[in-house]
Amino acid sequence: MAGMDVEDQDSQDEALGTPDLDEAREAKAVKKAPTRRRSFSFGKKDVVHKLLKWYDQDIQDRLEWSERRLQRYAKYRGWLEAKDFPWPDASNVFIPLMMTDSQQMQDTLSNGVLSQRPVMAPQAVNPADREKHETIAQLLDYQIMVEQTGEKKLANLIESFVNDGTMYSLQTWITDEQDTEQVEYFPPLEPGTPADFQLKIRIEGIFKDTPAASIEPTDVENPWTWDVKWYDENHKDHTARVEFYTNDDNRLLCIVKRKVVIFDGPCVIPKSEEDIVFPSRAENLQPPSPSNPSGAHHVFIVDYPSKDELKRLMKSKYYDLATDEDLEVLAEQKVHQGVGPGSADDPGQHKIQRDALAGQTFGNAETASETYTRMMCFARWDVDGDGLDENVVFWILKEHRLVLRARLLSEFTPLEGNKRPLMSQQFIEVPGQIRGIGLLELLEHIQDSMKILVDQTIDKNTLVNTPWFAFRASSGVRPEVIRMAPGEGYPMANPQQDIAFPQIPNPDQTLSLNMLAVFNQWAERQVVIGELQFGRVPQGKASALRTSSGMQSVLQQGAARPERLIRRFFLGLAEVYSQCHELNGVYLKPNKQYRILGMSTPGADPYKTVDDPSKVRGKMTFEFKANSLNTNKAFRSQVLKDMGAMTFNPMTMQMGLATPENFYNWLQDMWKDSGQDPNRYLNPPSPQSSMPRITAEQAVGLLYQGIIPEQLPSEGPQMHMARLQQLMTQLQKEGALDEAFMSLAQAYLQKVQAQVQQAQMMA
Repeated sequence: MAGMDVEDQDSQDEALGTPDLDEAREAKAVKKAPTRRRSFSFGKKDVVHKLLKWYDQDIQDRLEWSERRLQRYAKYRGWLEAKDFPWPDASNVFIPLMMTDSQQMQDTLSNGVLSQRPVMAPQAVNPADREKHETIAQLLDYQIMVEQTGEKKLANLIESFVNDGTMYSLQTWITDEQDTEQVEYFPPLEPGTPADFQLKIRIEGIFKDTPAASIEPTDVENPWTWDVKWYDENHKDHTARVEFYTNDDNRLLCIVKRKVVIFDGPCVIPKSEEDIVFPSRAENLQPPSPSNPSGAHHVFIVDYPSKDELKRLMKSKYYDLATDEDLEVLAEQKVHQGVGPGSADDPGQHKIQRDALAGQTFGNAETASETYTRMMCFARWDVDGDGLDENVVFWILKEHRLVLRARLLSEFTPLEGNKRPLMSQQFIEVPGQIRGIGLLELLEHIQDSMKILVDQTIDKNTLVNTPWFAFRASSGVRPEVIRMAPGEGYPMANPQQDIAFPQIPNPDQTLSLNMLAVFNQWAERQVVIGELQFGRVPQGKASALRTSSGMQSVLQQGAARPERLIRRFFLGLAEVYSQCHELNGVYLKPNKQYRILGMSTPGADPYKTVDDPSKVRGKMTFEFKANSLNTNKAFRSQVLKDMGAMTFNPMTMQMGLATPENFYNWLQDMWKDSGQDPNRYLNPPSPQSSMPRITAEQAVGLLYQGIIPEQLPSEGPQMHMARLQQLMTQLQKEGALDEAFMSLAQAYLQKVQAQVQQAQMMA
């Protein structure tokens, strides 16, 4: 019996009529579920050689641009080179024009994003998905803004968008599972009761949410260590190690070691300019096609993982193309000659140079030498041997020239249209190019001119205060280069003739100040950021800003370009939300819990659950309502006051143009703009105010399902009832109504009729 294999054991159990045979077969079927891995046919060496060749060519194409970008960023940060002209220690002033205007533009975009939540409003392409709008918007808002610190990631995107002229991000579904230790304390064990019995009861309490878990001691003779095993809904096995110790105060210390999923959802990963590499003259990051002829043939995304991360991914077979020999080579830290992180053409060198300009050094730490260059490459390659290229994603370790992993693009991220999970958006568009024009590039030459002028002005003042002079060699002045100092006297025979100070023309700085004012005007026209955007009244404009309407008129005159820039940023953000929504439709697990932020209805439950992923599936477009005027809370509050005075009056209330719910929503917006919680001061006008809305078409759909709608009419009771009667008349002509439907419809019509009468009485 000891040497019997599993199949022989099964046959013997069947012959003996074992009562647990069915359970054993079921457990065996779970453990040995049939699997099939996709196989590809390509040469690893050919892939590495060709991809690294493309990578090096793209790096060479952008070398000069990268150098200009680095110098531009140094001017933005005020990292100035030493200056020895026209004399050593001459004026070398930092003009913070680029930094000031960049920070102002970033603040404007950030306020535009965070002024309303959810940031994006989904709109269904298919009318059948209209009722999913609210759930999708709230779920994405929680996933992006809460689960992955969305404000920080948005700040990174905004910084790249404004300074570099282009922002990039990668959207992918990430399930991050890490080893954790859970610590629990229990009272001491009771004497007289077996220890293993007491310990098992405590373990069952810890794993009460997994009732099918198997709890067994690791060693029969050692009751202090236990193994807990269970299967999840995807038939994946899990194991936890439970260890018990006696604490100093005689309490029982329990340590549970297991893998825990700390993140599971769509992840937005902003990418800096140097870490994304693509061919020149590509117009977007998507694959080229007849409908997208200017797409990028390939795109490299570079990052720098540690050796430990690579080893873990290799051992877990996530990098399924890496062999055991590759793992041994990595452990020995053998690097291929000529392609390390210190190569001159590596994007990491841009980061190292930036650190050096900032006065920091990278590479001295021992951990810095244990980082590698990993490239995720989106390319087209024939991986099935049919002679035609497919959209593929490769993971390559550059130092060792290894292909770690390969997947079809549709398998990696099944986005609609076989799109790459990448987003790029330009600050100012350049036709035929992915890279746009940033704010720093707009202001660079103006700041250079202002710096030259200010340096010359200070140097001129230096000459006026301490002018150079000439003296007769035979005079009483010492025959060497000397410096005059205040309060010092020098003996000479004839001071009026022995020494001469030149007269510097135009000692005042009127011309310099006028030129600086002209440069500043040019800068304001270039970026549309002036005194008004910094909260100050422009000179000569006080009369125009005495009223809110006058202020609005002045702001609108300069809002054309900021409005367009905000729209461009939100177009990129809409692409991010769209890709995350599509990932939810494929990978979202049942019973996903999320929290609604900023509940507008007091007493409502902010904790929601998506029990079925089909409730968030559907083709959606994402819209936004931000503009250059609602990025300022104070001004938006003033606009709301003017709109309220115009909208809410006895005439509009009596005509039904404005309802108590509309007035309640207006007051809520006013309180939110003041930074206060409206639920502390306002109550809904009726209990039904917090109920969702429904159209007549949606109500007919629910009636067909045998459900009387509980939602409020979105068109208003009177128009809702008229539309219902129109639809029912049309369906009756088509013979699509039965007795069950008519009985439910009559009950619903009576309910709507009561709402109509109530609205008339209120009017």
